[in-house]
Amino acid sequence: MLPDLRALELASSAAPVTAVTFPTSLAELDAMAMPAVVLSLDGRILGLNLAALRIGGRQMDEIIGRYASEFAPGIEYLWDERVTAGRQPDGGTFEIAISTRRSALMLEYIVKVCDFDGQPVVVALITRVQPLP
Repeated sequence: MLPDLRALELASSAAPVTAVTFPTSLAELDAMAMPAVVLSLDGRILGLNLAALRIGGRQMDEIIGRYASEFAPGIEYLWDERVTAGRQPDGGTFEIAISTRRSALMLEYIVKVCDFDGQPVVVALITRVQPLP
């Protein structure tokens, strides 16, 4: 079943990062309605919530521990830029194409480096999803 992409237009790209709440624990991540992904500073996926999982149509064990570049080819060349932007007080908003089992999607997301269960991580909150032709 394809995700309802209209429901995933969750925030405008002009929304300030400070107006968005970033999770600081697995419990907060799981409770979020907004799709969210937690990554290590080197781009390994550490966690994601059910809203994010539904976007790609994969199982949790197929994603956790893998690098974001396996789902978004080319992100490895942009990763340092994302982390640097995420360390800024206002974070950063970006777009990236990802591959899913069903299709390719363009994601808009807000990135912020946060303390998560006592360690620095990159949190990506997905604000918009659009199918690619």
